[in-house]
Amino acid sequence: MLGMGDGGTPDGVLSAIPEQISAVGAAARQLEQTLRSALSSVSRDVDAVAWTGMSADAYREVWNHCHHDGSRILDSLAALSASLTDSAVGYEQPRNRRDRRLPISYDHAVLGRPG
Repeated sequence: MLGMGDGGTPDGVLSAIPEQISAVGAAARQLEQTLRSALSSVSRDVDAVAWTGMSADAYREVWNHCHHDGSRILDSLAALSASLTDSAVGYEQPRNRRDRRLPISYDHAVLGRPG
């Protein structure tokens, strides 16, 4: 059964606190920016090394994979941040309503949980 600990309420209605969603989005954005800056700094350091030969080539290949994969992770983190920010805005729009809960019922069979 969907409960308060897994994003719902005891009555199966989705609820959210926009301020918390926004705060998590901002934290994700800050983390992404910090990590992207660190990755760029290390990349500049690696590019500045005057190292040649087979070992240098092997290191460069591994570094290129690391840099590429790290950039993909950071892009995903940026997308997550944007998604959270958009979600928070979506919850803020019905602010004139006292109850910001959305009347969504869950089909427990679809969720793979007993009903």
